[in-house]
Amino acid sequence: MERKDLKMSRIPLRIQNFGDLPNEALISAKEICLLSGRSRSSLWRDVKKSRLPKPISIGSNSVRWPAGTVREYLFGGTRSKNVPYDRT
Repeated sequence: MERKDLKMSRIPLRIQNFGDLPNEALISAKEICLLSGRSRSSLWRDVKKSRLPKPISIGSNSVRWPAGTVREYLFGGTRSKNVPYDRT
């Protein structure tokens, strides 16, 4: 196995195919950290400073962000909460 293949095998397939996920797919903090290369602390700091919107609670100790919101965060875009993400 080549070195690149070893690196890619450690990245979950869901993250490798992030661009193919629908905007409504829910992404965890761990997955955002993998995509952005930032720590969880930095992620929550960005939420506090409104660089990343607050997540959706899906359980008592579990939160997720819509993939469209994560794309905006990763690529530095800003958008209104009411405007859906358009991939075109």
